Amino acid sequence: MADIAKLKAVIDADAYGLAWAGKDDATVANEINTQTTTQVQVVPNTQVLLWAASNGRMESIFQAQTTAGTDTLKGLCRAALKLIDIGVDYNRTDHLGFLNTLVAAAIITQADADALDNQADVTVTIAQKESLGKVREGVVTAARSLV
Repeated sequence: MADIAKLKAVIDADAYGLAWAGKDDATVANEINTQTTTQVQVVPNTQVLLWAASNGRMESIFQAQTTAGTDTLKGLCRAALKLIDIGVDYNRTDHLGFLNTLVAAAIITQADADALDNQADVTVTIAQKESLGKVREGVVTAARSLV
């Protein structure tokens, strides 16, 4: 069952631009359960490893850990190799910063970074993204009645 207070906040905010204020409860429930949006997920290490192995990315990062122009870049390459082992969390800026720096240092290309970025986006329903579970008309009615 959906958290009614959370559901009310989602409906009132209308962050998805679906104009819920002017719609009946059944329509709102249906849209929350069926309309999709994008959610960022952690890219698991198996996917990151496959990404790194493709097009010589891992070898480029591996070589740069000893040949990069600065100690900072060398350390960053070592950290990137560790992230390959654990996965990349696109909700953490420290995980994202390494990609931008590797691109700026020409260790990987922007296309390489984009290929990993694309693996972080998944399509989910609004109910899934907001952790609401299945939303029913009566629950929308109850949420809207909260003050």
